[in-house]
Amino acid sequence: MTDEPAPVADEPVVTRPERREPTGRFALALVGAFLAGSVLTCCAGAALVAASHAMRHERMEHGWHDRDRWHDRPEWWDRDRQHPWPAPVPPGPGPVPPAPAPPAPASPRPPALTPPPPAAPTPTPSRTP
Repeated sequence: MTDEPAPVADEPVVTRPERREPTGRFALALVGAFLAGSVLTCCAGAALVAASHAMRHERMEHGWHDRDRWHDRPEWWDRDRQHPWPAPVPPGPGPVPPAPAPPAPASPRPPALTPPPPAAPTPTPSRTP
């Protein structure tokens, strides 16, 4: 039971307000928030890049203060910069002809005898009966 009195017939009946059709304001607000967030992120990234770039230039202009940690590198690290590779040899006028073969030394022994020619083959008997 309720404490409210029952409605009288003369009172107008309170109706719910009609539902309005969507106008797209929510979608527009969502897109605007997304764009604002992306612009903010882009600006923050650009500021970070600019700050780190300025710090790098400051270090380059005033000397590298953390150079002492680079002394721990092995000795071969800067070797190529201190002792560069030799320059390549330019190609010559062309291919060099081969040198002539030296003469064969004279042998103190006489030349070997050639073997005699083989003997004529002997005829084989025929096997015909």
